[in-house]
Amino acid sequence: MSYENNNKALKEYLKDAHTGKLLIPKFQREFVWDKSKMIALISSLLKGYPIGSFLLMENTGEYGGEPVEGVIASESDEDKSGQKLILDGQQRTTTMYQVFYGKGMYKFYFNIKQYINDVKNIKDDDLVNITEEKIEDWIVVRETGQQPGNNISAQIAEGLLPLNILLKDDVISRSEWTSNFCIDSSIDSEGKVDFDRFTECSMGIGKFEKLVENITGFQASFIIINKDTSPNVVCSIFETLNSSGEPLTIIDLLNAKCFSIGFYLREELDDAINRYSIFNAYRDKNDTLAQIIVKTIGLLSENLACSRTVLLRLRAKEIADNWEKACKCVAEALQYMKDNFGVVGINYIPYKDMVPAIAVILSSNKFSKDPKAKEKLDKWYWKAVFRNLFDNGSNSKSVTAIKEFLGTKDASGWFDDDERMPLVVKEVITREELMTGLENLDSTSNARYRAIHNLIILNDSKDLQENGQRIMEISASLLQDHHIFPKKMLARHNIKKTAANTILNRTLISSMANEKIKDYVPYQYLINDSSIVGKVFSQGDVEGHCIDLSTITDEFSLEKYNRFKERRKEKILDLIMVRIG
Repeated sequence: MSYENNNKALKEYLKDAHTGKLLIPKFQREFVWDKSKMIALISSLLKGYPIGSFLLMENTGEYGGEPVEGVIASESDEDKSGQKLILDGQQRTTTMYQVFYGKGMYKFYFNIKQYINDVKNIKDDDLVNITEEKIEDWIVVRETGQQPGNNISAQIAEGLLPLNILLKDDVISRSEWTSNFCIDSSIDSEGKVDFDRFTECSMGIGKFEKLVENITGFQASFIIINKDTSPNVVCSIFETLNSSGEPLTIIDLLNAKCFSIGFYLREELDDAINRYSIFNAYRDKNDTLAQIIVKTIGLLSENLACSRTVLLRLRAKEIADNWEKACKCVAEALQYMKDNFGVVGINYIPYKDMVPAIAVILSSNKFSKDPKAKEKLDKWYWKAVFRNLFDNGSNSKSVTAIKEFLGTKDASGWFDDDERMPLVVKEVITREELMTGLENLDSTSNARYRAIHNLIILNDSKDLQENGQRIMEISASLLQDHHIFPKKMLARHNIKKTAANTILNRTLISSMANEKIKDYVPYQYLINDSSIVGKVFSQGDVEGHCIDLSTITDEFSLEKYNRFKERRKEKILDLIMVRIG
């Protein structure tokens, strides 16, 4: 791979974007920065701070290419020679283009009126400090179409200088705008020019021009890599260079590899989600579902591996050829996990890396032939979760699990021979061992924490309101992790942090029920006041949540709260022991 270093004035760099000579490769994510990140970048430019270099690649057409978001095709040049792809710097480039060309859903202004007022008594030596402190306050963002828009008179009246005239004179130049602003701002009530005000305004504009020089004089630094760079090297670059703040996933990397054969992972994923309804509850912004599918492809291959390194070595054709089979296996695994393990959505999976292994195990003919297969898989699953088996080395643990169930060329597996029980299943987990640390579980991402919620879902728990649905039947997007005793109430008794957030004080209910309950204490919304959620509850109504109503009284004390937690702990332990005993 060869490359060269270059510098170009920001105005010329953005002109390349405007004319279609800077493109976004098809495998890149969409522009995702919100206005706060855009403001932060423009603030850095105005203060003269470095914003990092850009990584470009000569365009061969192999990876496709789309204009920077906001570029209108009819405005770009017909001559596309010398096109470059933006490998690193898409978010920054798009932000600067939209701000300085007035494109996109927001329009950016500099509040020159406020600026002049803030710096009028500031000496030049102190300008740096006040600029550092107030720069983001001087940048005003309005949605496109909102006032003042492109109305110059309205801009001047509000003192909002549009930033798109700093590098590109559209209707009016910056000097014309600031001159008109100074005159307009200096007219007194009699229609005459107040020369003191005019002088103050002119001096403020002079200070502002020093800020503008940081942008007009900015040199964009970029590296251009040769068009012959291999897809594997492009993937490697993606791993090491990512200054956008949006983490690249393995799917971004594999998408780059697959693009050359016309197989677009993100489009394929969207299609799979449309075909397998179970997928809808398991998608997130981190590409978790796609990663599960790709890992399943790795585990279905002869290599039986799913580490990042191995997956990046998968050939594009291998991914394309096995995509549908893997999707089907994962869909079946997620449905199985929902029905048998209470895993109703992406945020309720104890270990996401268990899913590919379960997908492969369920797809095996050996699973369907062994009459004890379900019993074995379920026992292994709960033991693995409560033994924290997948806390580390999860990829190798997935491979080991598949070998233990299905066997290898040289040895039979558990489905072949009942005596070949995996070690994690053989190990005994005592009630006393599980009890230790249960009260300290307060992290919603902890595997045991999630598994306890799963067990409560499987325990036929119902929503805490009149005619409450089974929690299992409520969409995962509508479920909320509810504090049985509200945090505010506990804080008044100096019960905070883990003591309040423990899993022993948490259960799943619908967002609607949670909204009704708000900060009511459990004695009110469960026992005393039917107007809160439409009913009062019997022990049978709350048994699924492992709540013992006899521990909830109208008078609160730390002793009574601890008794409530101890009784709930016993009920939760009963659920766990049934699964792993």
